[in-house]
Amino acid sequence: MAYDMEASVHEALKYPQRIRLTAWDGALQAHRKHDSFRVQTYPYSLEYGFTCQCSGVEEEHRIWIGELKQMVPAAMASVKRIFGFGPKAGDRLRKQLHTRAYSRARALLHRHLTREQRIELRGTRGFHMKDRDGRTYHLTEGSCTNVYIEHEGTEYSLCVVPKEYGLPIPDIMLAQKIMLETDPEAFLRLAHVRNLATDEVYETGGFFLEEEPRPVLKLARVLVGLTPEQVENPREWVEGRLGVGSTEETVERVETRDV
Repeated sequence: MAYDMEASVHEALKYPQRIRLTAWDGALQAHRKHDSFRVQTYPYSLEYGFTCQCSGVEEEHRIWIGELKQMVPAAMASVKRIFGFGPKAGDRLRKQLHTRAYSRARALLHRHLTREQRIELRGTRGFHMKDRDGRTYHLTEGSCTNVYIEHEGTEYSLCVVPKEYGLPIPDIMLAQKIMLETDPEAFLRLAHVRNLATDEVYETGGFFLEEEPRPVLKLARVLVGLTPEQVENPREWVEGRLGVGSTEETVERVETRDV
């Protein structure tokens, strides 16, 4: 059977859509009983949403109700731009330069590891280390959420990445290691932290330093129960959750008036 890239891209788009719908629905259930909860519709942008002032500041949560089919052409254009089709001029040279940079970065990382850490890295693609305050971390090969720590019986992943894009992964791991050894407080305050048991995300790891935790978002492990058709076009499902009617009439009336 021939590989259908368009079908694959279309199918891949459904998973992040389901995650967004799950997060939106979770926020809806958390706010809908508050006195300041208000349903909102945005006919020009084909969005539904709601606002709430329970925190003292008006928060707005929107969800796009267009079909994923409309995203496929744009997604396909991005895939073609990123990967192209067939070999391109300079591919061999770029591969050689990438391989050389990765080898140098890995050699540099190994020079800053102990013998035990080098053996562990070769065998498990990661190594354990301690910061100057005695906390133990597990650094794995990766450029994001690749640092792990156990705190009060719960495991967390930490994400601190460089601003510059495209650095070899060993260089990123070495920078993380040196920062943890020299200034772990700055690393923890800078990191985005995810609780691996509850999926709760924190905008800083300051609570490891006895500061007040500041959660950003909590995604349910079980995604909302939707059929593939509902994920592709969630309009009817969203309208039912909010208890509102379709915006199609509103859009048509506005467009007619503007003509």
